[in-house]
Amino acid sequence: MRSTFTLLAALVLAPLADSEAAAPDFEKEILPVLAKRCFECHGPEKQKAGLRLDSRAALLKGGDFGAAVVPGDAAGSHLIEVISSTDDDVKMPPKGERLSAAEIETFKKWIAQGAVWPGQMDAIAEEKISSSHWSFQPLSGTFAHDSLDAFLGTAKAAEADRRLLVRRITLDLTGLPPTPEEVNAFVEDHDARAYEKVVERLLASKHYGERWAQHWLDVIRYADTRGYEYNSLRENTWPYRDWVIEALNRDLPYNQFLFQQIAGDTVGVDPATGFLVTAPLPTPPEVGQEATAIKMARFNALDEIIQNVGASMLGLTVGCARCHHHKFDPISSKDYYQILSVFSGVKYESRPWRDGSEAARKDELNLIGQRITQVRAELAKFPISREVSDGQYTEHFEPRRAKWVRLTVTATDATSEGPAFDEIEVWTAAQSGSAPELVSLATQGAKATSSGAATQLGSKNEFLNDGAFGKDSTWVASVRPPAWVQIELKEPALISRVVWSRDRVLAKTNQGAHAIRLTSEWRVEVAEKQGEWRSVAARTKGLDADAIQTLRGLEAELAKLRTRQAKLSADPEVYAGKFVQPELIHVLMRGDPEQPRDLVGPGGLSVLSGFRLPADAPEQERRAAFAKWLIKEAAPLTARVVVNRLWHHHFGTGLVSTPGDFGLVGARPTHPELLEWLATQLIADGWSLKETHRRIVMSAAYRQRAGGPDSFSRAPRRLDAEAIRDSMLAISGQLDRTMGGEGVNLFSRKGEFDQWKPLPEPPKGANRRMIYHTRIRGADDGMFKTFDLPECGQVKDKRSDSTTPLQALNLLNGRFTLEQSAALAKRVTAESVTDLTAKITRAFQLALARPPRETELTACLAVAEREGLETVCRALFNSNEFLFLP
Repeated sequence: MRSTFTLLAALVLAPLADSEAAAPDFEKEILPVLAKRCFECHGPEKQKAGLRLDSRAALLKGGDFGAAVVPGDAAGSHLIEVISSTDDDVKMPPKGERLSAAEIETFKKWIAQGAVWPGQMDAIAEEKISSSHWSFQPLSGTFAHDSLDAFLGTAKAAEADRRLLVRRITLDLTGLPPTPEEVNAFVEDHDARAYEKVVERLLASKHYGERWAQHWLDVIRYADTRGYEYNSLRENTWPYRDWVIEALNRDLPYNQFLFQQIAGDTVGVDPATGFLVTAPLPTPPEVGQEATAIKMARFNALDEIIQNVGASMLGLTVGCARCHHHKFDPISSKDYYQILSVFSGVKYESRPWRDGSEAARKDELNLIGQRITQVRAELAKFPISREVSDGQYTEHFEPRRAKWVRLTVTATDATSEGPAFDEIEVWTAAQSGSAPELVSLATQGAKATSSGAATQLGSKNEFLNDGAFGKDSTWVASVRPPAWVQIELKEPALISRVVWSRDRVLAKTNQGAHAIRLTSEWRVEVAEKQGEWRSVAARTKGLDADAIQTLRGLEAELAKLRTRQAKLSADPEVYAGKFVQPELIHVLMRGDPEQPRDLVGPGGLSVLSGFRLPADAPEQERRAAFAKWLIKEAAPLTARVVVNRLWHHHFGTGLVSTPGDFGLVGARPTHPELLEWLATQLIADGWSLKETHRRIVMSAAYRQRAGGPDSFSRAPRRLDAEAIRDSMLAISGQLDRTMGGEGVNLFSRKGEFDQWKPLPEPPKGANRRMIYHTRIRGADDGMFKTFDLPECGQVKDKRSDSTTPLQALNLLNGRFTLEQSAALAKRVTAESVTDLTAKITRAFQLALARPPRETELTACLAVAEREGLETVCRALFNSNEFLFLP
């Protein structure tokens, strides 16, 4: 109906400027040209770019780039554009002579007067794909059954063994194994509500939000680095991760969960919009300086938002409509760019955030200031060279005649970074009647060289003696220490002082950032003749080994205090998008920013009764309107998508086996009525996800034993990487259950463009749950990456489930397994009497939620006596019973 109205309006309102001119004769002037010059590639036998031109309906429908003809609007018709173009990449026909000027003018008149095609004037633009696809329909209000098991026929399914069942539900809802005490309490509880009580306890656990947040973060590609070649850290991403965990734990209604991630800033929930900027993004140096590349990068960034929204919330591949109409689903390019317009004011940046920590930060700053004063007092006792002021160093020495001066840095306060200077100065010795002179400036003829400048960061050797100070004039080493810088004077001079600094501009403003990469160990050498170096000063000259160790400890502490002071002094920020005046958005031909077509305003998908806003609508209004549309007009689809995702994680496969694609090429639901019922119940329950969990896990289908004759998707499946690692820590007693806050980074790298490598020793906090680890895109930890951890580059609506030799080898011989096996052996030894049987029994109860069978106990006793208890624990961690969810 809408297409018909649009066409009628276009016909009625078509310009009448040419009404008095003779109308082109279609049969003689239009059709012969189409047949001769167009039908070969755009006729009944072949349709390049999805375009046919042998009927009026086909002209109105168009191809990959939209309608070929807009009746009454010659200038806005794609056909006129291509036949008029002189661009070899655009012009039509692509070969042979162009249409003559007279022929082009005839086509313009024909379109301006309504594109009359005798006998076909009742034709309208055909729908590419019908909107009758099941996932786009309203939810049914009536159902044949009122329970999950009735839909499946599993009401009388045999229930799993109680020990297996409590292990299943605990791992499923929290990602952690049950304790032996929790297992025994359930086994011995004969109350009819015993299982229900376990479910309620687990849904109320703080670990529920941690587990189910991980599933959500997978889909939206959450990570703490930018990705691409540079893959630098993104500061302050963690508040979004914590918000997701907290929102799930308090059962924030799912419709509000979606709304706040799209427009949380409109209701005072700033971290929630971190959802918008989780995708990978290249740095400006990777993009380049060409205007076309910058423009394309901007559209790529917005496309990433659309991909996340489509896959996670709508279960559709909306991004496929960027360059042409969706090949399979009823999503037009106009739909795509309307959604892009919604987010056209979103920048991948941080913004200020009042997190309520002001008083606590002030108290901590006071304590840090006191400790810095104490450390400096201790450092002042050492007879060493030290900073004249924060970030600025001076070395005085006996006057030496020199033409070359070299400063070698052997250590900095940034363990993974090389040194950086904004200037190095060489001063002459004071002589009778003359003051010291600066002789190292390039303007004085001095030349600066180094062991290597980080040119990829814009660093140059010339910055060392250009006389400029500040971040924009900083020399940065291309390697970690040792690194050196050298000044060659124009003429030999009698010198006695060398001065260098990290960033004197920041030092004067007391911003604290100058503390990064400060030199902590160095030596100064001079030479009058090339190659004849003499040491004139060193940081630790004259100190014994013990004094040097104490000095280094104090300096390391001071560096950490300064870094923390700088962080606390700055206003809190959250990486949750910066919102600016939206750009005007046009439909782009082939997705090319250099080929804009029709201007569009913010809107949703037409197939789901999409909304419309003016092209100049305010930024917040766009996202708020989209979020409301998402949970109202699009509610049937969003509800289906999320209940299917919950089902997928509980049973191992969804009712729709393609959880990120509910379109035409996605799978059809195996039990469509059940899916509709669950989606309807979700909305009726006020969008409570926990109610949907209850409905699923309380069912006989979920509680049945694996492998039974009536089983419904109840085959054992391997735990994911996070559950394996977190379970091993919980069982060994090493799990740090601290929640929230900044992530723990287990990786480092040598240079700006090097790969992230695992730290040789785990840092403090490494035993926290894996969700609190800093997520480095593409990084390989050497063990758990083999268990199908996502790269965080592509949308991951369901993880791979591979079986490889590396998994077995890592789990058998990996350092982490060996450490946790030893810790488990130590734990059961401490918790049990000296009897070896009791220790082995306790280890089984912790790892497998059951005591050992007689044959197992006999075998384990023999192994423990021969190889040690650690080997038994190691075997338990490698058993299928531990690794698989029953």
